[in-house]
Amino acid sequence: MIQIEMGTHHSPNRNPGFTLDGRRHRDWCRHFIGEFDGLWEAAMEVTDADWYPAQRG
Repeated sequence: MIQIEMGTHHSPNRNPGFTLDGRRHRDWCRHFIGEFDGLWEAAMEVTDADWYPAQRG
């Protein structure tokens, strides 16, 4: 099972979400796992320059 939460930037309410069962929703689970893996591979380590851009050289 995987829990999917649809994140928004300016929602006054809790973000919508749903749960997928790997046996019942095999194709959708593969889709969202692929999305996660793509984001993970593209992620970069956060540095001080990310938090304090004025200090960039």
